Amino acid sequence: MRYSSKRNYLYPVLRPYSNDYVDDIEFKTKMVPDVDYQNNILILSLEYEISASSVKRCVQSKDAVCAAMLYCRTTNFRTLLKAEPGDSSLKSEVPLDRICNQIEVHPFVIADHDFEYCAEDIHEEYSVNEYRLSKGQPLATDQMWAFSIDIGDPVPTKSIFRFGKDPQLCPGQLKLDLNPSNIYIDINANPETIHMIKSWRDHYLKMAMVSFYIGPLIEALRALIDEDEEILNEQARGWMSTMRSKLSELGRLPLTSDTDLFEVAQELLENPYGYVNICKENR
Repeated sequence: MRYSSKRNYLYPVLRPYSNDYVDDIEFKTKMVPDVDYQNNILILSLEYEISASSVKRCVQSKDAVCAAMLYCRTTNFRTLLKAEPGDSSLKSEVPLDRICNQIEVHPFVIADHDFEYCAEDIHEEYSVNEYRLSKGQPLATDQMWAFSIDIGDPVPTKSIFRFGKDPQLCPGQLKLDLNPSNIYIDINANPETIHMIKSWRDHYLKMAMVSFYIGPLIEALRALIDEDEEILNEQARGWMSTMRSKLSELGRLPLTSDTDLFEVAQELLENPYGYVNICKENR
């Protein structure tokens, strides 16, 4: 059975695009996958960044633990990975003979035993802030990390983008992080703008692709042209690997300074301007 992190809860859970907590409270993870073919293992390293004081306190007191569910689309293999109690980082090994092609990693913070949870900084609509949690129930979840071990069907182009909050940015301003060694391209904005983007993603996803992805995608394509081939081969484990797979599928490699990047970006997003007139029907 495939794992899914998109569930409804009867208590506040810190997660992307949710109003359970106030706007300046968030939970983010950083992941680095490393394939050791000599020892036939996948090594996953995750760092957990928790700004909610109640969730952080539960991890430090060992009531909750940083964990992740690894799921392989091809083999249907899944396994729970857990950090050492009290740690905000996780490092685990998974045998390569159980997985291949597209891999999903769903990070979360879960209760390590039954306990009374006192949630702080939650939305005012919650009438109480104390909840009885059972072992395994989540306190926080992050969006899925996706990567490929072998060349397989590339993940959708929009999946290489990840939105994050940066209070230092002006309202309406977006800032990109195009680090070639990262799994995602980070699109950062201040909390106000992120809230607006969330609304668009929730109600007009097709239109959001036109509004928020085209510009960053063109910049990512330009980065592929400018990047040294040796660096690409050594570091392109995440978004660059996905991009190159999609470009190869479309017969668009190699990219050159003469390439019409706007045209290529539209192809990668499956000609999104055709969605503009029907965005309400494709929510």
